[in-house]
Amino acid sequence: EGRRQAPLLTIERETARYKAELDNLLIKQTGFHEIESGLPGLKKQIEDTTEEIERFTQQLAEKPALEVQIMEIREEKAHAIAENSHLKGQAEELKEQVLRLKEVTGAACPTCEKPLSPSEREKLLVELEERLQKMRDKYAENTIKIDASEKLVKEKETTIAELQRVQAALSLQQRSMDSSNAECDRNEKELSTWNAHGAIRLKELELILEKEDFAQEARVELTKIDSELKELGYDPDRCAAPPLRLV
Repeated sequence: EGRRQAPLLTIERETARYKAELDNLLIKQTGFHEIESGLPGLKKQIEDTTEEIERFTQQLAEKPALEVQIMEIREEKAHAIAENSHLKGQAEELKEQVLRLKEVTGAACPTCEKPLSPSEREKLLVELEERLQKMRDKYAENTIKIDASEKLVKEKETTIAELQRVQAALSLQQRSMDSSNAECDRNEKELSTWNAHGAIRLKELELILEKEDFAQEARVELTKIDSELKELGYDPDRCAAPPLRLV
């Protein structure tokens, strides 16, 4: 019986070694199963983030046009202000001409200073009043345009300010995308390596342990010893010592 202990110990040590390797791979397999089951969700997250990035990018694409519009509105406002200033000066001159024509009976033409007949004077007054009214209308139109432009500029500036928040959100989503893509690539590579090596080795170990296809020299030696013991009338299966405990 003492001769059997050495090959038995070798077999038990090899069994423990293979089982330890198998247990380690089974733990890894559980982790890779979790990674694999999480890939669809991760890819969906990447898809959703991509859509958000596209939406934010489209919104930010409006910013240059908004800035051009603000510049154009301000130019139109400046033109309207300048025109109103000019109109105000012209209107004051026309008012003076109208007053002079109305106050003096025998008035002269304010342009050529030739004497005017009553009918000519009346006709000129009508023309001057019409010109003055057109100036008033244009002045009022420009004033409305100036007020509207100020409101419009504020609205577009508010939109641009909101786009600053969109820019911040875009940067955040891009960082999230980079992180998710890196995680996805890493997981897929690790899964590919596992399937090509770890999973195959796990199957090999299961088969090796199932068929006890290891420590062949020790098994051959043990079989030889058992055969010799049987010839001597000793049955090792009936009288086998308890299994050795490995420290």
